[in-house]
Amino acid sequence: MSKQILKTFTLLLLSYLFSACSTNYIVTQHNTKLIPLKTKEIIPDSSCLKIILPYQNFIKDSMSKVLIKSDSIIGTDIIEGKINNLIADIVFQTGNNNLIKLGKTKADLCLLNDGGIRTTLPQGEITIGSIFELMPFENKIVAVVISKEKYNEMLNYIVLENEKTFSGIRLEIKNNFIVKNSLDTINKSQYIIITSDYLANGGDNMNFFLNPIEYINIGAKIRDEIIYYLIDKNKLGTLKVSKDQRIIRN
Repeated sequence: MSKQILKTFTLLLLSYLFSACSTNYIVTQHNTKLIPLKTKEIIPDSSCLKIILPYQNFIKDSMSKVLIKSDSIIGTDIIEGKINNLIADIVFQTGNNNLIKLGKTKADLCLLNDGGIRTTLPQGEITIGSIFELMPFENKIVAVVISKEKYNEMLNYIVLENEKTFSGIRLEIKNNFIVKNSLDTINKSQYIIITSDYLANGGDNMNFFLNPIEYINIGAKIRDEIIYYLIDKNKLGTLKVSKDQRIIRN
């Protein structure tokens, strides 16, 4: 008998013996018990704290760095929000700058989602930590080229979902119908939309972005671009954001 045949036979025999000896158990009863943690009695491990402390201090120092001061609270509202306008304008500007660098045509507009904005920006000092609270996600900026049919679906979505985080377009809506659209003067068969990678993949039911004519990866993170924008803006003084009636609902 060859070594290979003997080896195979031995493995098969062992498998049979182990399977024959194994016991199948069936759960017939189970009990659960809540064991409270007595946190006051827990003594921190000083050696672990010594390892963590430098990193904790570094993060604390980084997050507390002041980017700019704001003259008022930058928040949202039912129809139009200052924070929505600010973020959409930053992403639209960044996206277009990168499209030009890539030798592409500038986008028609930018659409993001209200749900991606998690808080407001305070009056006074705005820190890096403020921006992480505002935008905790790792979403990146992309551009998609979509047909006019999908563009119309997108407009309908803005109307019905009351989305207000957009830039590059002005809309007047009456009884859930668009009566004025600043882009209506342009007759196009396709549109370039700047958005996030999450939304471009159909997030928040933005299915009109799926299967685009072209998908362009800008690569920049939205949160990073907000930080860079505020650093540059700080050179000009206090941050002032206003509503500009880019959306009117009657």
